Amino acid sequence: MFGAGCAAYFSLSSEPATIVLIISGLLFAGSAAVMWQRRNLLGERTFYAVLFTLFFVSGFLFSAARTHMIEPNRLSRALDRVMVEGWVVETSRSATGRERLLIQIHAISGMSPDELPSQVRISQRKNGGFYPGRFIRCYANIGPPPAPALSGEYDFARDAFFSRIDGIGYTFGQCAPGAMQEPNELLLTSRNHANAFRQSLASFINEKAGRGGGLAAALMTGNRSYLSVEDEETLRSAGMAHLLAISGLHMGLAGGAFYFLFFRALALIEPLSARFPVQKIAAVAALTSVTGYLIVSGASVSAQRAYVMVAIAFLALLFDKPALSFQTLAVAVFAVLLLTPWAVISPGFQMSFLAAGSLIRVFAVSPDHKAGHKQNPIVGFLKPIILTSVVAGMATAPFAIFHFSRVATWGIPANFIIMPLFTLVSVPLAVMSVVFMPFGLGEIPLAALGLSLEWVLKLARFFADDSAAGGLFVMKPFTALSLVTITFGMLVLIIHGWQGIKLAAVLALTGAGIWMAQDRTQVIFSPTGHILTRTEPSNELVVYEFKGAGLKPLSFIDYPEIRCDQICQFDSYDRAFFAERSSISQDETVLVLKTLNGDKPVRLASAAHIRIDHDKLIIKKAAPNRCRPWSNDWPVCRR
Repeated sequence: MFGAGCAAYFSLSSEPATIVLIISGLLFAGSAAVMWQRRNLLGERTFYAVLFTLFFVSGFLFSAARTHMIEPNRLSRALDRVMVEGWVVETSRSATGRERLLIQIHAISGMSPDELPSQVRISQRKNGGFYPGRFIRCYANIGPPPAPALSGEYDFARDAFFSRIDGIGYTFGQCAPGAMQEPNELLLTSRNHANAFRQSLASFINEKAGRGGGLAAALMTGNRSYLSVEDEETLRSAGMAHLLAISGLHMGLAGGAFYFLFFRALALIEPLSARFPVQKIAAVAALTSVTGYLIVSGASVSAQRAYVMVAIAFLALLFDKPALSFQTLAVAVFAVLLLTPWAVISPGFQMSFLAAGSLIRVFAVSPDHKAGHKQNPIVGFLKPIILTSVVAGMATAPFAIFHFSRVATWGIPANFIIMPLFTLVSVPLAVMSVVFMPFGLGEIPLAALGLSLEWVLKLARFFADDSAAGGLFVMKPFTALSLVTITFGMLVLIIHGWQGIKLAAVLALTGAGIWMAQDRTQVIFSPTGHILTRTEPSNELVVYEFKGAGLKPLSFIDYPEIRCDQICQFDSYDRAFFAERSSISQDETVLVLKTLNGDKPVRLASAAHIRIDHDKLIIKKAAPNRCRPWSNDWPVCRR
């Protein structure tokens, strides 16, 4: 319920008024008082009702407090052709192959020190070879982080707010090195040195691991700069995108590999293993190693979340508790929410923890864990792999549809084939590389690691041979009510097992029914100047882009483009559409849409989902922009 309170706060369309926070605070105080003074007189149902209310309100208030502790974005307007000076904090690569530089700002031409943003992210066409800590000067356009172009789309402005990124932009030409020492700030200097070490390590891994070096660097350091755009898209299309972000998979496999290595090594030392619990020593050593992995990988939000869960699992071993249990999972969820309450609405949080809970339940009821149970060794090897692929794929599919409007068509078989190679070959070789690299002996295991990852890419390419096999875009909107209903069904099944199968099935079918009852969208229009539709007769998704359009919505990025000048004409679901551009700017397109079947023209200036119902043009316009602390017009929008 604490997490539900966090989710309720971050899901609001506008910031709650002060009176709402006051009422929530009073409700929290009242629930706490009742719990304390009447705890022995309350019935069981009343007790749990008050307890749930207490946790829900505490999660809501805690999220509000943490959000307002962060200083709002200080870059409230776009700046054209300005000189930006600062220190490189981190380098990365965009989906289009451009180099991205996260810069700690020192000065911007035309701005006073009080107006300066803290950090901005700037992209340039070519790799400048800059390492974190280097002072640079860039002639660039920068502006506030963009709000979602479509309703329900990924909110980059919100993530930028919590990541302390105050603006984004692009350069004219290349950034140039400057002459200025690093600021005398211990935290910033330490972060820059850690990032510089990570970048040099990624360069070394990429060089020594051969064809699979880009993926090896991404897995071991979190730096995707050396991974080609084609390989990254191949993994996404094959349903293997979870390999790219340092998350629970990487932390869990790395922690398990380190623990196995240390435990077996210590067990061979008889005087030590006979006198001390070597499993606890191995747990401490593995936790220390995973902590180093967290630092080297850049400590992203997903990595921090995964680290908390792995750390709690190792701490459970130290106190002779089960490492994998619902109690451990609950503590991990609560710890993550205390550190980053905004993570509750992120796809990674929802998918990783629900998949973990589903796997714990499935393996807990599996007969393989019962005493005296014996089975064929081959079955014992294949069964966990099949269960993991199927259960995790089914548990995360609703979230993939809701957040990304798509599912990987061949995701489950791809994971079934590729993950054994990755888990049994690539991960041990990565651990061996980490162990041997400090002694100058890492080249051999790195070369073997690169070869194994090259096979991973070849297999992924097989499952992502074409766009039709790579993914399925869902035009029918998956509503929040559908997701919540299906999620409750999965939680009932996870908590109660087979005893709750009937209620879980009812909830899942209800959620699916709500989804299927939604009308199928035929055309999606973005005010940036883009139209997504499924064309005939090929039945493929295509993006029509007007000349001079702004940034393409993230959900449109993977689909081929057809450029239009003033008029776009296309067929979709037995209907001929005629779109004429009325006016256009960098941020907004005004579109006049009509069909060739005599429908009345419709003028659109905001995002909209369009469908045909009984020969009528039905248009559902997007909700107005939100007024939250991460909005570009905050706090003006509250007035």
